[in-house]
Amino acid sequence: MRPTIPRRFSGPFPVLRPRLAALLLAALLLASGCAPRVSPPGTVIADLRDMPQDAAAYIDPLTATRPLLPAAVQRELADDYRQRFFSPWRRTVPAHGPQEVFKLLDGFDPARYHGENRLPLTDGFAREMRGLADPDSFPNTMRPAISVANSDLRVLPTVRPLFYNFDLAGEGFPFDYNQNSAVWAQTPLLVLHTSADGAWALVETSTAAGWMPTRDLALVDAGFMDAFNTVHLAALTADRVPVVDCYGQFRFMGRVGMVLPMTGREAGTLDVLIAARDASGRALLLTAGLGEDVAAPWPLAPTPASFARLANEMLGQPYGWGGLYRNRDCSALVMDLFAPLGIWQPRNSGAQARHWGLAPLGDLDREARLRVIAAEARPWLTLFWRPGHIALYIGQWQGRPAVLHAAWGVRTRVGKAEGRHILGATVITSLEPGQDLPELERPGGVLLLQLGGMAQVAR
Repeated sequence: MRPTIPRRFSGPFPVLRPRLAALLLAALLLASGCAPRVSPPGTVIADLRDMPQDAAAYIDPLTATRPLLPAAVQRELADDYRQRFFSPWRRTVPAHGPQEVFKLLDGFDPARYHGENRLPLTDGFAREMRGLADPDSFPNTMRPAISVANSDLRVLPTVRPLFYNFDLAGEGFPFDYNQNSAVWAQTPLLVLHTSADGAWALVETSTAAGWMPTRDLALVDAGFMDAFNTVHLAALTADRVPVVDCYGQFRFMGRVGMVLPMTGREAGTLDVLIAARDASGRALLLTAGLGEDVAAPWPLAPTPASFARLANEMLGQPYGWGGLYRNRDCSALVMDLFAPLGIWQPRNSGAQARHWGLAPLGDLDREARLRVIAAEARPWLTLFWRPGHIALYIGQWQGRPAVLHAAWGVRTRVGKAEGRHILGATVITSLEPGQDLPELERPGGVLLLQLGGMAQVAR
């Protein structure tokens, strides 16, 4: 005899999952001749069709090479960047306390999250993570180090993901809550703590903290740090550049946002120092050469042409929540774009806005917001912020503000069903992307109307 499977009811009808309910609602409306208007699958929003996806199109050729900042201001900013970049090597106490780095372990309910198989995690997973993290012995290491590969900073010492609710718009894949940030190769680190099995290291950079595989870092000593912290630095100006050492061995993929010690320059090549991991887990100092087509002495002049060149290296690349898959989210894009210019940016959008002083837009209506932006925003030096997102103003296009940002999507609503129209890339749009979509949620999906404020870089 087959067992009876219990069903949950609310009144006389079974409870439907939100996505199924939305589909049935659409079908009923269609049958009644009252179907809501929805864009066909694969629709490209008007901004991406009509606005050039080339940052150079937004700069004036007559002022393209004119610095946007006085030389004295840029020197001050570059000094600040250098101090912050190498700060993990000078720390004697953690910048992140146990309440912050182990916050997910405290009261962790694995059933709230789903794994890569879309099933809820188990109590066994929670026990395993606590055992590996060993929070009671924090900090058990406190050693300076350097990343030798492009890697990830994880919230827990595991590659396994933590997805929330796949049935909610803006949740599920790719929003892995175990991903804190990517970390590029050759980044100074402070190792705070080592997992019980030795496979993971809890590290700090100048901008973030998290667990990374120990194989992706090497410990450094005073001699190495003195050699690496040179007077002259080089910045990567191209993305996904193979970096090969003096012995012809591939070491890592260079990325915009990387800064390396520069030891010389001749015949169109910059000579740089790089670190590798030896058999004992310590840093080995090597040399490499970078062509001037992919690197330049740091910091670059803060001109519109410099910004546009760097932006074009990243335009069109897939969106990467927390740097997942070595891609960039909105704040990582800002951080990496400004690094070659010697301007330090925090890791998340809210911190970036606060770092420069957020000017609230308050309760201004659409037209008033546009007037303020036209009067006060400076191309390449103004950040627009709303909770959870940040975009860089790059100028006007046909009378509308244009922004560069790494965007997952715009909010949509069909009936009561919330969704996303996926952009999933670094793009140039107006502040009202998706206005041509009949299903755009209004006003909640209109970026301009959701802006909390604007921040002026190096005001």
